[in-house]
Amino acid sequence: MFDSIKQWFFNLYDNYEWFSHIVLPLAIIFLGYFFARFLSWAIIKIGSKLSAKTETTLDDRIFPIFNPPLRKLLFVIVIYFALIVVPGDYEIVNFLRAAVMIIIILYVTILIVRVFKTFILWYREVMAPKTESQFDDEFLPLFQKVGVIILYTVGIIWILDTGGVNVSGLIVSLGVGGMALGLAAKDALANMIAGFMLMIDRPFREGDRIELSNGKIGDVLHLGIRTTRIKTFDNTIIIVPNQELLQDQVTNHNYPDSVVKKTVDVGVAYGTDLKKAKEIMLECAQKHEKVINDPAPAVFVINFGDSSMDLRLNFWVQDLRDGFATQCDLIEHVYEAFGKKGIDIPFPIRTVYLHNQDKK
Repeated sequence: MFDSIKQWFFNLYDNYEWFSHIVLPLAIIFLGYFFARFLSWAIIKIGSKLSAKTETTLDDRIFPIFNPPLRKLLFVIVIYFALIVVPGDYEIVNFLRAAVMIIIILYVTILIVRVFKTFILWYREVMAPKTESQFDDEFLPLFQKVGVIILYTVGIIWILDTGGVNVSGLIVSLGVGGMALGLAAKDALANMIAGFMLMIDRPFREGDRIELSNGKIGDVLHLGIRTTRIKTFDNTIIIVPNQELLQDQVTNHNYPDSVVKKTVDVGVAYGTDLKKAKEIMLECAQKHEKVINDPAPAVFVINFGDSSMDLRLNFWVQDLRDGFATQCDLIEHVYEAFGKKGIDIPFPIRTVYLHNQDKK
């Protein structure tokens, strides 16, 4: 019975061209549609259950990516298989095969890119905070951009090769064009290379307060591939080419840490009890909540002024962003404390003598 059915099927396939060219491909597509839905559902279902049992959260983020695209990808693969079983060499069939293959490549490329981005995001949010080094926090954005460009480039080359384009000749042409473009855009390329070197060398990080050689001070907002954006105290953004930062002298106020030293200079009248004045200034610093004890604040006599003995209070603040406000507070506190203790802060006085000469 089974052999007779089998023989009837093969006879039908050999004798009826319409069956092999139309019915069989349509049957494969029809049945493949349900098979693709079932297989994608099974993969997602089983994968989700397995990922729920693992300790890492990476698989929990990756599996949802495949939910709609995987079903579509499997169905497109079924369509490609249906076109393969069509006998003969027909131009329209070959065209459809190439078109469907291009769609498959697009789906695969997009899925790989999504998985890659999800992995980078997961590593940045979960793994990077656990490491002591800041290298991964700063290098991951560049790595993600370069990785996405490489993946899309491979996908495009694969599509062109599938479409019958001479990829080797195209690569040679792109190489020659790239050399010409490189000569025309050498400054842009130099800034990109400088940006990569800054990310590797890490003279500063995003959030650090830096000072340029021209005296500009600000916080690093973003270290990009071509430029770096710095936010000044005036709430303005300075955009500096990376090549200038690489070649210029840059002072990083956050290195080796965020502790910063500030000073308060004041002059007292000659004849003042210097020991008492120094104790008052030191007491003002020790009472301030932002001043740290290690290194401890200290007061020094630094100069014999024209009308005063000049004292300097050195103190340290844990966060450099609190340095200016703390300095202003201590200037005010020292002034008030000297007034209460009767210590005079002199101001310059100049006496002018006029000599009259009798005219003959």
